[in-house]
Amino acid sequence: MAFGFAYRTVEVLQPGPFFGDSGPATLPDFLFFSFTTLTTTGFGDLVPTGNPGRSLAVLEALTGQLFLVTAVAKVVEAWRPRRRHHPPPE
Repeated sequence: MAFGFAYRTVEVLQPGPFFGDSGPATLPDFLFFSFTTLTTTGFGDLVPTGNPGRSLAVLEALTGQLFLVTAVAKVVEAWRPRRRHHPPPE
């Protein structure tokens, strides 16, 4: 959601619409674009036209990949069998 609001802020600050010829975007458009960018799905129906938006989209896609790698590592760690610690024989 933070990236969605950041995209909306970029649209307000830059001249012209954020998504090009599609006209002014709504907050749900920005949230949808943010979700598809974060998950690196990228349907292509909404594409930022200018450079702060494109750079921000790249940053969000990289963040999504880091999140995915971390989440997968946590799942694998949880499924890994634990070693039992046996006390040394006396």
